[in-house]
Amino acid sequence: MRRRREPVLRSRQFHSGHPPYAMRSPEEIAGYFDGLEFVEPDLVDVTEWRPEPGDAKPAQRLDNLIGLARKP
Repeated sequence: MRRRREPVLRSRQFHSGHPPYAMRSPEEIAGYFDGLEFVEPDLVDVTEWRPEPGDAKPAQRLDNLIGLARKP
């Protein structure tokens, strides 16, 4: 019976505007890339992801990290 309620609960959480999420440190996020080799731009804040030449630096960081890596 618990299995039937779970999708309903997840749907309610999502549509409430407050879905559950977990904050992770940059070190924890980098751990997801263990065994891989970072390539440019590495692990960076989304505001620093591949800016166009001449783009101004954003006024503030969003503390949302994004990374790019490959198998060595």
